[in-house]
Amino acid sequence: MRRKLHYLLTLPLLALAACGQSPDEQLRSEVKAASSWAATAQAAAEAWAKGYVTHAYARRTLEAAQASLQEAADALEAAEEIPAARRSQAGERIGSLRQTVNSMRAAVEGGDRQSLAQSLGQLDRQRQELEALTKGAGGGR
Repeated sequence: MRRKLHYLLTLPLLALAACGQSPDEQLRSEVKAASSWAATAQAAAEAWAKGYVTHAYARRTLEAAQASLQEAADALEAAEEIPAARRSQAGERIGSLRQTVNSMRAAVEGGDRQSLAQSLGQLDRQRQELEALTKGAGGGR
């Protein structure tokens, strides 16, 4: 219950944080949020594969990551100040991350460590591609 409340409170705070930001700052903010959730999904899946966390914990974490990635994509779509081409690129990459996290969740549910390992490699590449979008926008902090 606390997690749901946390997630419900996070979206408006992110929206408020976006007020007054330049388009590049808005893009960096959403990319950072998506990248962070991808890293969280990666850590949870790796921990499950090594037997450090339960199946239920890994599944819930991956579901939360999927939902948060969708929120980041929705926030990007609504950020009309960001040029449409850049919004589209970032949105597509976040969508790819979300699909990969979904594959990871399915692998955890099915106990398929081999598929999970493949998805983890894919997730890492996708996250790097997403982060690269902000490097060209003066976001290489």
